[in-house]
Amino acid sequence: METIIRLVPINFYMYYRKNGLDISFQKDAFSALHDKQKRAMFQNAKLKDEVAIQGIGISNLNTRLAKQKVLYDNAKAELAKLHKKVSIFMMQCSHH
Repeated sequence: METIIRLVPINFYMYYRKNGLDISFQKDAFSALHDKQKRAMFQNAKLKDEVAIQGIGISNLNTRLAKQKVLYDNAKAELAKLHKKVSIFMMQCSHH
């Protein structure tokens, strides 16, 4: 029962914060939270921000990798052409 009572203020605060209701009620609900609950909320917000930042980083990395793959594939194709030219040249030299 004690756990349920402790969760009620944080549930009210999150509900009203999410639904954009009265600021003074939000302040009262936040004030009713225990320090441990407030710290947990701040940590949760920090973690959400970190996840968002990491998501952007992963997206940027995927974009960079895709560009590098195109460059690699082009270089690989060019190298294959050069190897073919060298082989043809070597065969021509060996016949003369």
